[in-house]
Amino acid sequence: MQPMIEKQFPIRGAHCNGCLQTIERALRGVEGVTDVRATLDNGGSVAVTYDPTKASPDALRRAVEQVGYELIVRQ
Repeated sequence: MQPMIEKQFPIRGAHCNGCLQTIERALRGVEGVTDVRATLDNGGSVAVTYDPTKASPDALRRAVEQVGYELIVRQ
């Protein structure tokens, strides 16, 4: 069994706590995500803990895009 991964991703388009809540809710809806913490500090970012066998950075990016924001995935 692979361990959970925690990654921090920059986000764009968020400017208030309501934005952060929307982003967190979208990410919690992705299968395999177990924890999400978004912040506006340093231009905005989100820390996501997920099971890499069920979720991927691209799946996380798509979930955030569906609610109108941008999650930056760096390869």
